[in-house]
Amino acid sequence: MIVDKIKRGDISAFKELFDSYFPILCCFAERFIKEKDICEDIAQEALLKYWENRNNFDNFYKVKGYLYTVTKNMSLNVIKKKSRSSDLSDEDEAIIVLESDINDSIIEHEVMLMVRKAVSDLPNRMREIINLSMIGAQNKDIAQTLGIAEGTVHSLKKQAYKKLKHVLGKNFFYILLF
Repeated sequence: MIVDKIKRGDISAFKELFDSYFPILCCFAERFIKEKDICEDIAQEALLKYWENRNNFDNFYKVKGYLYTVTKNMSLNVIKKKSRSSDLSDEDEAIIVLESDINDSIIEHEVMLMVRKAVSDLPNRMREIINLSMIGAQNKDIAQTLGIAEGTVHSLKKQAYKKLKHVLGKNFFYILLF
């Protein structure tokens, strides 16, 4: 279990967690703070705080909750600090938006992580096809980009979706949103 490895000071296990959750926490913070650099700082700081407090956690769900809570609180602090130099009502409005969207945002980011993991586990060619499809490329364009027949793209995409549907189960439809 990754939490146990991290608790024992396994840096490679922490790096695995960091690599998985850094982009998710950045996206989570960006939902409320539009400055990418600040969001990256917040995500990194949240992960480092977890590392410093790793002995206090015995399961992955508590770790995730901690990471989201720290990221949320740090985002609120940035909003508060910025609002001190402007109008206080902006701070109140931002906090209300942040608090009301927090659960939806956590679910959205967890699903994004799950989809990203499922796609990354596909065979190379299928993964390339699905990644290109997820950014809006059509089969014809994918075939040209990868130097394969359009029929091959269609066939591999169909197989990939079948594998993803099996892995993602009822969450499969989320792949269509990306």
